[in-house]
Amino acid sequence: MSQFAINLIFVGLSFALYFGIAIWARAGSTKEFYVAGGGVHPVVNGMATGADWMSAASFISMAGIIAMGGYAAALSTAAGLLLAISSAISHDLIKKTIKPDISEKGELMAARASMIVAIAVATWLGMNPPGFAAQTVALAFGIAASSLFPVLMMGIFSKRINSQGAIAGMLVGLVTTCVYIFLFKGWFFIPGTAMLADDASGWIMGINPLGFGPIGALLNFVVAFAVSAMTAPPPKDVQDLVESVRYPKGAGAAIDH
Repeated sequence: MSQFAINLIFVGLSFALYFGIAIWARAGSTKEFYVAGGGVHPVVNGMATGADWMSAASFISMAGIIAMGGYAAALSTAAGLLLAISSAISHDLIKKTIKPDISEKGELMAARASMIVAIAVATWLGMNPPGFAAQTVALAFGIAASSLFPVLMMGIFSKRINSQGAIAGMLVGLVTTCVYIFLFKGWFFIPGTAMLADDASGWIMGINPLGFGPIGALLNFVVAFAVSAMTAPPPKDVQDLVESVRYPKGAGAAIDH
């Protein structure tokens, strides 16, 4: 049996164990996804889980510690991201925006469904990576840079950016970056679906698909400012929130100095 098959079996049995535990102790409410009454962020909770794995690995040999360290890092990151994705979709998107009257059971089902979709997408990308590890990380950061980074920056340094501008900018940056990448890497990274040659001769203006993130971020900034300028400014309470982020309470003496 090949090492790859052994790895797949080991990972599959691990996830089967986790699913078994989850089904046996399944939550009855989305509140049970959080610890300390919801006072601990899912990402921090995932980091604590990773710390538990590391402490368990300390009882194994040095080689085991190194191996379990990487395994724990992957699991803790995946756990934190899955909880963040599920809570963002079920609570922030569905509960607060799309369907405010959704029941606790419905919110919980939405969280579980979003987890399943996220796992399926991650599994597909793991089996069909767009490149080696460094390229994949660069790709992920490029997509994040074109969609999330401009909004975070504008949300801190500009009180004129409203929700319409932020959403429009994110969509333009994300769609533009993804389409450019898919043209060279294949649609959704499916082998054989690339429409342009993935080399310097085929790249538009010589821009590597894995380095298109800054261009997408620039488009994000431009569209966000343009749409915000053509629509109503954000409410006063939102502008006050931005101001409080810039100048926290108690910082008056330092600011006046």
